[in-house]
Amino acid sequence: MTTLDASRAIDEGQVWRTAVAVGQIGLGPYDLPEAARRAVVAIDELLPGAVSVLSQRDPVAFTDDVLAASATSTFTPNQSYLLRSLDGRLTGHLLVGDAEGSSGRNQQLPSGEATDELLAVLGGFVDWMHGPLWVTTGRPEDEHTAIVSDTGVVLHVPGRDPGPHLTEGSTLVQTIVFERPAIHVVSGLWWIDPTGGWHRAVLRGGPVGTLVTTRQPPLPYQLTGREMEVLTLVAAGLTNAQVARQLFISDSTVAKHVERAMRKTDSPSRAVLSVRAALEGLTLRPLPGSKPSPPEPKTRAR
Repeated sequence: MTTLDASRAIDEGQVWRTAVAVGQIGLGPYDLPEAARRAVVAIDELLPGAVSVLSQRDPVAFTDDVLAASATSTFTPNQSYLLRSLDGRLTGHLLVGDAEGSSGRNQQLPSGEATDELLAVLGGFVDWMHGPLWVTTGRPEDEHTAIVSDTGVVLHVPGRDPGPHLTEGSTLVQTIVFERPAIHVVSGLWWIDPTGGWHRAVLRGGPVGTLVTTRQPPLPYQLTGREMEVLTLVAAGLTNAQVARQLFISDSTVAKHVERAMRKTDSPSRAVLSVRAALEGLTLRPLPGSKPSPPEPKTRAR
C-alpha cells in the first residue's frame, strides 16, 4: 500500500489561514461544545479526509477529555500534537489520523512557523475552556453550576448540574445578570427561592458572562433570616429608621438585629459590620422589603 504524506500538499498559507480561523471562531470561551466543534471543522478543512480530535487536559486528574472530533468511529492516530498555554502548561492535545478502513494516508501538519502558530492558537483556545473546569473540579456534589451570559442565556458546564433555579428567565438568573461582576472578579450573594429556601451564589466574571455556583449551606455566623435582611440593608447604607420602614418593623427591633449581627460576626462597629458584609458577600439579592419576609431557614444538624 502506498502511503501519501499529506503534509506535502499543504502550503504555509493554508496553515496560517486555519490559525486565523481558529483564533476568530467568535463564540467566546464559554460556549464549549460549539466552539470546540468549529475548531475541529477548521482543522478538517486543512486536512481533508483526515480524522482530527481536540482534547482538553483535566487540571486535576491529568487525563484528557475529548472536546470535539471529526468522526465518532475508531481511528488510528498518526500524529499527536501537544497544546500548551502561553506560560507553558499542557492544556490538551490535537490528534490527527486515519479513520478505520481508510486508505492509510499519513495525515499530518507540515513542520514550520505556521504550524507552530496554529498549535499555539489551539493551546490558548483550549486554555480558555479551563476556567469552568478549574473552578468546578472537586466541588461539593450538591453544588449547582452554570454560565449565565450577559443577556441571560444559561450555558451548561460539561459534567455539572445547573439545578432547578439556574434556568433562563428565573429570578436568580435575572439577579445574576444585574449583579454581573467584572472579568476575573469574584463576588457572592444570598438569594431566596420561591419556596423560602436560602441559596449561596458565587459569581465569577468572565469575558462573555458569569460562571455561577450555587448551594444551600447554613446561614453564615448563625445569623437568622431576619438578621440577614437587616444586615443587607445596613450594608446598602440605610439608617435604622429607613430599614424599619423597608421591613415594616420598629426602629428598636432593627437596633436589636444590628446589635446581634455585630456580636455574631465579631464586628466592633456598624461600619465594620457593613464592610464585612460587602467583602464576604453576606448580602441578600434583590434587596429585601418589597414583599413579606420569607420563612426562616430550618436549622440544620451540624
